Amino acid sequence: MRSGSTLNGWSRQIRITMVVGLTLFVSTPSLQAESPSPAEQLWLQLINRFRADPVGELDLISNYITPDTGQEFTDPRANNSNVAQALDFFEVDAAILRQQFQQLEAAPPLAWSESLHRSAEYYSDLMIQTDSQSHDLDGLNLLDRVQTAGGFDFSGGGRIGENIFAYTQDVEHGHAGFIIDWGVSPTGIQNPPGHRDSLINSEFREVGISILAEAVNQTSVGPLVTTQHLGVDYADGPYLTGAIFADTDENDFYSIGEGLTDITVQLQRWNGEVVASAEAYASGGYRIDLSGLSEDSYRIVLATESPVFWSADMTLSEDGDNVGFDLKDPQYDINSITRAIQQDIDWQPYDLNQDGQFTTADRDYLINEIFHTFYGDANLDGEFNSTDLVQVLVGGEYEDQLPLNSTWGTGDWNGDLEFTTGDLVLGLSAGGYENGPKSHPIPEPASTSLFLLPLFWLGRSLLRANSQSEFSASRERG
Repeated sequence: MRSGSTLNGWSRQIRITMVVGLTLFVSTPSLQAESPSPAEQLWLQLINRFRADPVGELDLISNYITPDTGQEFTDPRANNSNVAQALDFFEVDAAILRQQFQQLEAAPPLAWSESLHRSAEYYSDLMIQTDSQSHDLDGLNLLDRVQTAGGFDFSGGGRIGENIFAYTQDVEHGHAGFIIDWGVSPTGIQNPPGHRDSLINSEFREVGISILAEAVNQTSVGPLVTTQHLGVDYADGPYLTGAIFADTDENDFYSIGEGLTDITVQLQRWNGEVVASAEAYASGGYRIDLSGLSEDSYRIVLATESPVFWSADMTLSEDGDNVGFDLKDPQYDINSITRAIQQDIDWQPYDLNQDGQFTTADRDYLINEIFHTFYGDANLDGEFNSTDLVQVLVGGEYEDQLPLNSTWGTGDWNGDLEFTTGDLVLGLSAGGYENGPKSHPIPEPASTSLFLLPLFWLGRSLLRANSQSEFSASRERG
């Protein structure tokens, strides 16, 4: 049954799927930290990758004979053995699956919600307690569940959705199960694909994901019991969201164990004014509320107690959508250090040459000894050549009469926040132009141990993933 409900004073309607069931008096579990675990952060990253490029995600989680356009799976159907077996078990129609994904439109990223995580964790725990998978284990409709168990605030009206999978084998298996939406049907795909529809719904802004391990022999659920609660309060957001990580496995994507923490994420105006900030989660994820900020250009800046500083440019549009920014391999930032020197800030953590002072000598040390590059290397690729000159001249800031508006990437190489003849003289006189990379010592290689985690298979329960949302309350029973 599907219905909508409104509350007095709410500007918009809440659309949810209402369910009716026997009330179970089960106490709310003692919940742990509300920030995402590394596995939950990984799942969020996978969801946002899917929302940004649905067809690209299909090719990443499954193997087609011809990527991007292929209509047939290869053998194996996926690199993840659990996903491959599911595609085979349900005889998922590869051509129809691609056709469906090609019809999907990209959506803004979802931000982590601590309150939705609380309600999701409550429900995952309830599925373990009752050793079952169902949307009506507590007799509550979904709206009441997320408000009672999580405290999600619908002060401005909103929407809510729920995906559950009590038999998840691993994060990628659960993610694939939801977005492919395999099940018993002529195509091997649930009709409608309620999980996928919820996860690509552009109106949702926040999500809470709960992954609880359950390996007790006496229960049928597990090895991972998962719940996703997706929501939007129209009065909140949009959000700046993403993950800060060191890409140690060099796959150009967040992996478990790569998240960086003890970092403050700041949103600054170009004059250095901090307009919003947040502490990164232990997983490396972060979110910043952008509500109240006008359409404008900003800088995302990372600050830590260690000498690591990263910044990137961001433009906030007027569409009111979430903005995603993954910050990979953060490092020292020339522009931030330059501005701190100009403002005469005693920034001792950035005494890079360790002479007891924070001065222009530290900026020189950063360029010469840490980046191992030349004055003039605007794109920081390790060389100063014609590409750098084209970049700064096309930028249009040469002698533009706008005070203190230039950065390293737009021609300010001498650190005065302007792009003038002095910067060109400095870059060309330093002797690095068209001389290739600067030589520097090469470290000895170190070996890395790889641990292969065993993959478990529960064929009888592979199909059991349910979705409850405004679109569907479909259930697949094995």
